[in-house]
Amino acid sequence: MEGEKDGSRAAGSPTTRRSPATPTPPRGTNPPPSTSVAAAAAVDSLRRRHVQAEMRLRELEDRFRRDCSRQEQELELLRLDNTKYKAKIEELRMAQADAQPRTSLTSTDSKLLRASSRKYRSARACVERAREELMEINAKLVSARQRLHELRRRRSTSHKLSVTSAARSRQSRTDIEIRAHASRLQLRGLEAHVETETDRLSKLMDAVKTLREDIDVQFTAQNRSDDLYSERERELLDVMRETSFLVEVCNVLFEERDDCQLQLAEMQRTAAAEHEAYEHAFVELVAVEDRDRTTKTRLRENLVRLQDDVAEAVREREAAELVVREERAALQRGTVATRGTSSTASNGGMGLEGSNEREDVDDDGNGSEGIQRQLEEFERYLTRLAQLAGSDDLDDVQRFVCGGSDERFQLYTALNHIRDDISKLEQERDALLRETAANEMGIEKGEGGEKGEEGAVQERRMRKEVEELQENLREIQRVTLDHVQHAECAKTYLDSTLPVIDSIFTALDCDDTRIVAEHGSRFLSRETLELFLASIEQRLEEYMAVWVQSRPQKQQEQQQQRQRLLLANPKSTTTTTAAGKATISPRLLPSTGDQQEEDAILRDRSIAEEPIPTEVIRAAVTKEYQRNSSGALVQKK
Repeated sequence: MEGEKDGSRAAGSPTTRRSPATPTPPRGTNPPPSTSVAAAAAVDSLRRRHVQAEMRLRELEDRFRRDCSRQEQELELLRLDNTKYKAKIEELRMAQADAQPRTSLTSTDSKLLRASSRKYRSARACVERAREELMEINAKLVSARQRLHELRRRRSTSHKLSVTSAARSRQSRTDIEIRAHASRLQLRGLEAHVETETDRLSKLMDAVKTLREDIDVQFTAQNRSDDLYSERERELLDVMRETSFLVEVCNVLFEERDDCQLQLAEMQRTAAAEHEAYEHAFVELVAVEDRDRTTKTRLRENLVRLQDDVAEAVREREAAELVVREERAALQRGTVATRGTSSTASNGGMGLEGSNEREDVDDDGNGSEGIQRQLEEFERYLTRLAQLAGSDDLDDVQRFVCGGSDERFQLYTALNHIRDDISKLEQERDALLRETAANEMGIEKGEGGEKGEEGAVQERRMRKEVEELQENLREIQRVTLDHVQHAECAKTYLDSTLPVIDSIFTALDCDDTRIVAEHGSRFLSRETLELFLASIEQRLEEYMAVWVQSRPQKQQEQQQQRQRLLLANPKSTTTTTAAGKATISPRLLPSTGDQQEEDAILRDRSIAEEPIPTEVIRAAVTKEYQRNSSGALVQKK
């Protein structure tokens, strides 16, 4: 058993391996310097608290082991004393039996008989006291064993939770690295595309400059009215061609809008169907979890009741055995009739013990039937979820339940983007139609106006305005594409942070009552992100408050232990102090100058017993998050 304890302690010790619940933030998030000063100190203080709790648990286990060994030694000594007393009682009884026939039947008894009777009574009183002490020691031993069993169960539960959180963190870290690699590749392609478009833009600008110079030369060279008329006629043809082109563009935009509306309707129908299936499966899963929770509570109550019944049966059996022993001792000095009475009493005790055993068997049978019904119900729910997911693997079922909401959210985001694009295209279409109408009106006015130099200047100004409008249209399109890319990047970044926040929420064992009450389910999305962060902040504040309250008591206990060591062995003061520090001090990460300042700030706050602000705790988590992610990326490189 001691080997199993040491193995489980080594597996769950925070000093040998880091906690798997440590989040890994994405690159590019830089917390503000004012809040990041005390960031790492909060996380380090939590880690120190965890290490001190682990060491306290080890000390309790060692103390319990020493108490058990000491109690076993005392029991062994009591057994030896009991055997000695029994031997003495037997000798006294035999001496009394031998001396009884030799004595006379007068009223005066011999001095030897009176002395043996007094010794017998004193020995019997000693035996009874020893039995009472033995019963008390047995009761203490039973309570100590129950406490040891509870500590082992808690330790195994914490070990399982740590392993699960480590697996989740590794999976999330792998997903983040894959997304980062894909983003780098996409960024390189976009950079190459930007370079090519920049070169093309420079060439077009050079061509436009040369074209403007040629046009100015032609306008200055052609002063006669015939040449001006022919020039206007050619420009009119160009405007007509541009008008026809704009009309074709508008037709294409109308067709694209119709296609987008059809796609939007189809996606809405698909999203509604998937949402209904997901809600149905999620309601069933929540019902299974509630039923599982109630069943566990009922089983725990049955187990406590069964333990109480067993303890009561043991006490009754010991009382019956004590009565039987007393009756047998009386029967050995009595007649045959009293011996029959003692045999009847012993048979009654055996019947009581058999009835207790039958009750224990009946309780165990009822408990096993309840567990069997619970297992059958779980199998039905798992079969239903496996049919919906199309696979019998538990990982596939979990991905089906958790992935439906992500797909629904992605469809909703895509629909919003499509609506935004449609509105932008409609605005561009209206602007183009207005420009076309303005150009046609300008052409009609130009034809009905004067044919002189003033008309040529006005025509030049109108053509320049048309070119500026076209350039503005291209700039608007380019800005629109940039906004779409930024929106996609922001969506990807937010989606990548959701699993990390969920892992932090699970690792800290936060309360999800408010989330379930407001949204009906404990599912992390953009709507419930603020509630998750609020629960994490509340949990961290509770940890810090408990740590601040327990720190003075721990310091006082360490001071008392150090004083006891000094009083016990003053010669080896230095060696004992060094050894105590080596065993008590936890293994911490190397701290920088900023972290030392943060430790000083938190130390001052703990001395003053003031609550730590939420911004400081959030900055601490963010900084630790970023440091772990950067360390993981450096190791991979």
